[in-house]
Amino acid sequence: MRKDGTYVDYRAKSIVEEVELTVSQLEAADGAAEGSPLPSHTHLINQSFVEINKPKKGRIYGLGSAQDKDVSPNKTLHLAHNLDMDMRLSSLETNVEAVKADMAMLKEDVMLLKDDMKVVKECAASMKASTHVILRGIGIDPITHKWITPSRARAMVSESVPASTPLQPQNNNNEE
Repeated sequence: MRKDGTYVDYRAKSIVEEVELTVSQLEAADGAAEGSPLPSHTHLINQSFVEINKPKKGRIYGLGSAQDKDVSPNKTLHLAHNLDMDMRLSSLETNVEAVKADMAMLKEDVMLLKDDMKVVKECAASMKASTHVILRGIGIDPITHKWITPSRARAMVSESVPASTPLQPQNNNNEE
């Protein structure tokens, strides 16, 4: 594309339009699916450009000399390889973010489970205490699960149950 915003030729214009259409369709499909997160917008543009504009004789149309990057005097890496590596890195970064979000949710769930377990322990302790009172009330030792002798049973029951107060007749008369 030139500085004034016009395309160099028809082929360049058709490639740009096709890439833009492909990217918008991918993003729209991801918005509707809500599945795995889609790579970044730049990553989608690069990926679509390389898929649509297939290399011919090891060169990609529209990139000119920018597709060659000298690493050493003997080796030249092609931009397609660099784009592939960038896409993989972007995909990994997206996956790491998704894993971090999942871990945060998992951590929250574990904290809720811990709180619930505290409540269960408290309920179990109160049920145990209630069971001990009931067993003593029917004459069974809650520790050994053996019958308590009658003299001992009365003493234990009287210790656990408060003594009743004698009933007094009520005076319904207002005479005092």
